[in-house]
Amino acid sequence: MTTYVIVDGQRVAANVAADYSRLEAEFRRVFGLDLIISSGVRTWAEQKALWDAYDSGRSSVRAAHPDDPKAFHVETNPIGPRAIDIRDSGADAGVTRYGNPRSKWIRDNAHRFNFDPAGYDHYNEPWHLEHTGATTASAGNGAMPTDEAQRFLASLGLYDGAIDNDPGPKTKAGTKTFQEWVGLLADSIFGPDTSGVARIIIAGEKQVSRSTKEIQQYLQGRGLFHNWAADDDWGNQCSCGTYRFQRAEGLEKDAKWGPITDGRAFPTVPSTPTAPPATPQLDPAQPWKNRAPDSPLATWVGSPNYRYREPAAVKTHITLHWMDGTLAGTDAHFQNPGTIKDGRGTGTSTQYGIGQTEIHQYVPEAEYAHGDGDAYSNANGISIEHEGGPDRPITDAVYDLSARLVADIAARHQLGELKVGVNVYPHNHWVATECPGTLDLERIVAAANRINGHGEQPAPVDPEPAQPEPVPETPEEDPMPEQPEPERPTYTPPELPANVNPANVAAAIGAIIQSARARVILYASIVLGGAAVWTTSEVVEAVTTAAAAGLPPIEVALAGAKAGLGYLLPLLGGLALANVPKTEKQ
Repeated sequence: MTTYVIVDGQRVAANVAADYSRLEAEFRRVFGLDLIISSGVRTWAEQKALWDAYDSGRSSVRAAHPDDPKAFHVETNPIGPRAIDIRDSGADAGVTRYGNPRSKWIRDNAHRFNFDPAGYDHYNEPWHLEHTGATTASAGNGAMPTDEAQRFLASLGLYDGAIDNDPGPKTKAGTKTFQEWVGLLADSIFGPDTSGVARIIIAGEKQVSRSTKEIQQYLQGRGLFHNWAADDDWGNQCSCGTYRFQRAEGLEKDAKWGPITDGRAFPTVPSTPTAPPATPQLDPAQPWKNRAPDSPLATWVGSPNYRYREPAAVKTHITLHWMDGTLAGTDAHFQNPGTIKDGRGTGTSTQYGIGQTEIHQYVPEAEYAHGDGDAYSNANGISIEHEGGPDRPITDAVYDLSARLVADIAARHQLGELKVGVNVYPHNHWVATECPGTLDLERIVAAANRINGHGEQPAPVDPEPAQPEPVPETPEEDPMPEQPEPERPTYTPPELPANVNPANVAAAIGAIIQSARARVILYASIVLGGAAVWTTSEVVEAVTTAAAAGLPPIEVALAGAKAGLGYLLPLLGGLALANVPKTEKQ
């Protein structure tokens, strides 16, 4: 059964935590900073939630399915949970960023502490480490019986009580001291991990001809032989000192003083001095030295950190970064070659860096910079760093220079209209990183497209209207006298007959309106009779009388129309006769 401990608030397998504590101690010695475990052992459900987010596209952070044998964070993994994710206490991205000196140190030294930097090498996650399972803390077959542990502690002078198989205060105190000596979690419990190291020490031996006393004296000088006497007798004390020395020197911890361990403690001095090996030098003939920039907007600064790009590689996109610092700091960082190989550096670089007033070029556009953390992007893209970071907002001046440079690159490489996610990408599209932070890619792309004549264009500015020529003044004429407004005829509704109730009239008209056929008949009479239909008391009286008699709406309407037409027809007839042409008698 796996034993877990809590480190930095995260659950970690005890054997993994033991080796991590040694890694952290060495990291602190080298950099003066703390390592911090940001993720340790996960339950099946926790890993499944991460996988679902990645698989659905809600998250760009890669995650394995919990049933994948390579899901080494999961407690149900067949070979046990052995992965951890780390960060450090520095102000910048540190061990979580490719090319950072601290992440490169982890990559180069993790194996000394039984960790595989698999994230840096395979998963684009420099913060991800996997324990190899080779730690000596896991050796053996479970926890020692308490009485056996007491005898072991007594052999080291760490226990002076009775061998009574009782894990009392003295046993716990001796266990804690031993754990501190060998770099285990000091929890005072003589469990499987502590027992594994104890068994390795018990099996330790001397494998060289050097005297035991000389080795003991050397270990005493290193403070690794406790207060034991240099008595020339090999035993658990010498094996324990050997184990502690191997741990301090990053050697295999087998508690055996063999040729490699002996050579580290007593290096051979050559009889005749030999010349030191030649230090690799940067090739001054390489194109990073003193060349013209590709863009007329840039000043050449240069970086030795590049590779020759494949001849067939075509520039398909631009990747945008932020510096998490200043242009001057980026100049210095990109000119640090790291390890020199074939006359070129292996450190970090991009093609361009943008400051407040200047654009610097470090790597030819035709070559492979070490900036995106992705082989395809490095080979087929052009990368640009921008001055800014979490505590340094990106200014309008940087945005303006960036838009001009991006437009220039797009025009020269025929990228066409620029679109984020098509031919312009953020750094974190290629690897899991916080870069480019708050950099507004859409703003840069929109401005670059305007420069190149793509997309939305600024509205044309209307020319100033021409000033009208002055009109010569003419003498004022007397205004026309006001004409009196013609008198408008007023309409006086007819008086209802004395025997007509207004309420009945309203009821009759309402009934007519409710009937479609009645409305048609009455409207026809209105058209034929004009206003006269509704200004005659005959019509009103006829409608009212018909309504009072309880006739249907249609008959009420017919009665009104008949009365109106009867009033109007004589008038129409007179008008017709008046217009008949007169003829002379023969």
